[in-house]
Amino acid sequence: MKKISFMLVAVLLLSSTSMYPSYERSERNPSNELKTKVEALLDGYFEMSSDKEFKATVIFTINKEQELVVLSVDSIDSEFCDFVKSSLNYQEIKIEGVIEGRKYTLPITMRL
Repeated sequence: MKKISFMLVAVLLLSSTSMYPSYERSERNPSNELKTKVEALLDGYFEMSSDKEFKATVIFTINKEQELVVLSVDSIDSEFCDFVKSSLNYQEIKIEGVIEGRKYTLPITMRL
């Protein structure tokens, strides 16, 4: 009798954990949202007339005030580096799931 009741409890526990509703996690990705936000910040500021393609790799972090802090910009064109730094540095970024203090790396390509 003890074995049967023990088995019954074990089966109930196993079945109840497998029947626990699995909540669908949203497909939200903070890194993709950060990329979109950075692209939006850079989009409105660029008013040069040229047929160039500008490439850069930006390393940044998010501070306690939810602001983007540019740590470095790697690009051949120094003017483009300055533009990226001035456009992005200390811009407010309010995105859930972004880890404060984590270093993010973002490749940027802009064609004019």
